[in-house]
Amino acid sequence: MTHTRSAPTFLLALLPLCALLPACQKANSTPQSLTATFGSTAFQATTYSNSYSESSGTFTINADMTTTADSSSLLMTFQSPSQLNVPFNSDTALTTTVIYSINDGANNYIAGLDGAIGHCIMTITAWDSTQHTIAGTFSGETINSNSSADSLSMTNGKFNLTYTTTN
Repeated sequence: MTHTRSAPTFLLALLPLCALLPACQKANSTPQSLTATFGSTAFQATTYSNSYSESSGTFTINADMTTTADSSSLLMTFQSPSQLNVPFNSDTALTTTVIYSINDGANNYIAGLDGAIGHCIMTITAWDSTQHTIAGTFSGETINSNSSADSLSMTNGKFNLTYTTTN
């Protein structure tokens, strides 16, 4: 005698396996990511410390990348967006700053600082203030704080992050 399960019973039996499969994850459990290219160097963050100040409406994104050969970090600050999917830049949004640091700050490449050095363009593509997630893109030109003749292009910047809130 052959025993066959009905389709609903079979699917219910598979439900415990769903927890083990990445495709079954909830949409809001997306892991954090921040990637960009500075000159010819690919940056892919390995640790994060991100916050949003409710009193000033400012995001601060701190991301670090450590490899066996080098360490680098990225600090980005910007005001909460007035509109999604509308680019803003460090020349007009004066609170927008990107600082790319290599070897524990031996070289700091900056875009922003109230429009005084370098240039960056950002676009916030998603912001969920309830789930505390933010996503966007960025690009531009960073200038070495030790030598204005030294610059790095900043391309293909993308982030999808969670953050904590402060007052």
